[in-house]
Amino acid sequence: MLTRIAAMLALGGPLVASAPAQTAIQVAGSPWTHPPSITRGTLQNGVYHLNSISTEITVPPGWDLMEDRQAGKAENLFFMDRDSAFKVAMYVARLTAAEKAGDVDAWLRAMMDAKVQEGLMQGAAVFELLPETVRAYLVQGRHALSAVTRSSRGGVEITYGYLAYICGVESYVFALGRAPTGQVSLYRDRVERLIAGTKVP
Repeated sequence: MLTRIAAMLALGGPLVASAPAQTAIQVAGSPWTHPPSITRGTLQNGVYHLNSISTEITVPPGWDLMEDRQAGKAENLFFMDRDSAFKVAMYVARLTAAEKAGDVDAWLRAMMDAKVQEGLMQGAAVFELLPETVRAYLVQGRHALSAVTRSSRGGVEITYGYLAYICGVESYVFALGRAPTGQVSLYRDRVERLIAGTKVP
């Protein structure tokens, strides 16, 4: 599967599979009905510092950190854009020794591919990375890979989402969210403003 992602990046070919697990996307796309809950780090002067993994995120104007919480070995962060009500979840975790020793770009492609493979186990209809949106770039000097997703259930419901991985030396960040139909480009632009301020150790 790694070679399929590599080919798509090089040639623009589609990669299609069943939709990924919806739990995280539903969390990221659900409205918060409680005040912000920040217990795993500190937010000062618009900069969030995650204590356990020393990740820093400069929260751009208009965005709010609504919640941070631990989930197993990962830290989960949930953000909302006040103007558009767009929401995105970030998951921060440490790299294993084997991952640290491997090729960063290959790891990013493998992780994106793994999300597609994860969808094969869910029994939904189609889930695809839109080839024209797959982008490899740098975030605060760290390698990143992102893409817009499109999925459908029963050939009727079509939803769009966004996935991004940022790989550091010691840890990585995975971001995902659901983009409203008709606002996919705007959603990606707004979310990538948030991702641009992420410093991964």
